[in-house]
Amino acid sequence: MKILERLKRAADPRARVVAADMKRLNDVQRGLGDKAVKYIMSGENETVLSTLTTKCTGSELEACKGYLMQNSPSWPRRQLLAQDNPYDVEFAKRYADVMSATCQDLPDSAAGGAKTAKLVRVFFSEAFEGVKQHSNTWPPKPVKISAKGLSLQTAEMMTEVLGGTIVDLVDVLYNEKGRYGSITGDLYRKAVDIKPLAKRYTGEFIEAGRRIHAASRAKLIQDLHQFGLADTP
Repeated sequence: MKILERLKRAADPRARVVAADMKRLNDVQRGLGDKAVKYIMSGENETVLSTLTTKCTGSELEACKGYLMQNSPSWPRRQLLAQDNPYDVEFAKRYADVMSATCQDLPDSAAGGAKTAKLVRVFFSEAFEGVKQHSNTWPPKPVKISAKGLSLQTAEMMTEVLGGTIVDLVDVLYNEKGRYGSITGDLYRKAVDIKPLAKRYTGEFIEAGRRIHAASRAKLIQDLHQFGLADTP
C-alpha cells in the first residue's frame, strides 16, 4: 500500500512543486522538509506543524514576501495556489498551514489587515501573487483564472476552510496599506469579476470597509457604486 501511495504521489505534478519548495526546510532540521511534503500531499504527519512553529524564523519559505529571490521555488508554489486546475481546496489549505507555521509574525507585506484571520492572510497573499503573469515584474499583469482554478466561488470556499469570514475575504481583496512591496488583491480583482460577491454580501463589504485603510475604503465604495449597490461614489 505504501508503494502504491508513493507511486500515486510521484505521478501528481504538484508533488514536484511541493518537494522543491519544502526542500529548504531540510536545512532547518534534517527530514523536516520531507515531513512537510507528506503533510501537504496527504494530510499525514500533522505534528510537523508544531515543529515548524518552534524551529522556523519566518523567512525559510518566503511566505507573504512581496519580492522573491531569483529563481525561487516559491514562485511555482504561488502559481499553483492561484491556478491549480482542478482546484483542490484541502491541498491548498494544508499548504497554507505549513506556510503559516513557518512565520509566527506575518511580514508587513502580507495582504489584509490585523483583524483578518492569519491563515486567510497567508493563503491569499500567496495566491494573489500567483495571479501575476511573471514574478518580480512591473507593472504586473494578471493571468486568466479558470473556472476550475481559484475562481470567486473557490475563494469563498477557501476562506471558510481557513477559518475566515466573508468580511475577511473582502478585507484581503481591498485592504491596501500603501507600503512598497505590499501584497494586495488588486490583480485578482482584475482577473475575476467581484460583482457577484458584492451583490450577495453587500453588508459584509460595508463592514469590511469600516476596518480597512481610507484609500482602500474609497476604492471599495467606488466599486459598490459601479456595481449599482451604493447611491454615491
